Amino acid sequence: MPMVQGGESKARVVKVVTKQVPGDVTAQILWLKNRMRERWRDARQIEAQLGRGVPQIPADTSDEDLEVITNNLKRLMPELFDNKQQEGKN
Repeated sequence: MPMVQGGESKARVVKVVTKQVPGDVTAQILWLKNRMRERWRDARQIEAQLGRGVPQIPADTSDEDLEVITNNLKRLMPELFDNKQQEGKN
């Protein structure tokens, strides 16, 4: 916009600057925890019934949760996995 002041014309220049800000990891974690609670919360609740024999795990359990369960069972009940390995050798 030209402006006339005291007989001289002055032009005003507007410059648009776009800056990129690095991602905030903490904000991303909080967003995931709030938007997708079942998948991203810190503590997961997995129900399994333990008794004599092989534990019963619900059929709709995700592959990721099955891996967690298997690793915990290997740690807590190694005899379940040792027997299966010995049976496979015979």
